Amino acid sequence: MSENPSAQELLLSILTPEELLYEGLVRWVQVPLEDGLIGIWPGHAPLVGAVGAGEVRYATAEAEGRVPVEGGVLRVDAERCVVLVGLAPTYAEPAEAPRDELVDELERALQETFSEEQIEELQQKR
Repeated sequence: MSENPSAQELLLSILTPEELLYEGLVRWVQVPLEDGLIGIWPGHAPLVGAVGAGEVRYATAEAEGRVPVEGGVLRVDAERCVVLVGLAPTYAEPAEAPRDELVDELERALQETFSEEQIEELQQKR
């Protein structure tokens, strides 16, 4: 990307060895380090840190964004923030919760049909 950051923005790059997950000018970035969150603003002091699991959050002039990460390396200088992660986590569909026996019994009872005699008997008990 050939964008030049202004004094109020920095260039954020979030990438894995295989792909670029996000790159663009941002107003701020929040990165989960192994020992807590860190906020990065334009003109931040240079640093290198170990990224922990969580979300990299950032704000552009238009909106805020989030990218889930599972560890990696953070490198910051006055104009650029690079987050290199081993993998971005994938969120699979949650497995179906185990069914309670009572729920199964209720479903079976609701699916049963009553004979005419049973219906008449229930009506008389009212």
